[in-house]
Amino acid sequence: MAAKYRKIDTRIWNDAKFSNLSDKGKLVFLMLLTHPNMTALGAMRASLAGLAEELGWLPEAFREAFREALAKGMVEHDQKACLIALPNFV
Repeated sequence: MAAKYRKIDTRIWNDAKFSNLSDKGKLVFLMLLTHPNMTALGAMRASLAGLAEELGWLPEAFREAFREALAKGMVEHDQKACLIALPNFV
């Protein structure tokens, strides 16, 4: 059973990588951190198009915001396996 609540350290707002994301990039990262399908290890199976649909965004807009976190190493992505992982989740 997935956790009903997930703690996010408030110091995230002082993190250089996070603070340099665009507003959309921050929203995407926070969505991933708090997504109900995210496991306790910080990984989930999902497609970028599916996540975009959840937000009501066009897939390209979601991919652009996602790429920001990907470029900073905050997110790992295997498109073939539909795997999204947050390396510093634990």
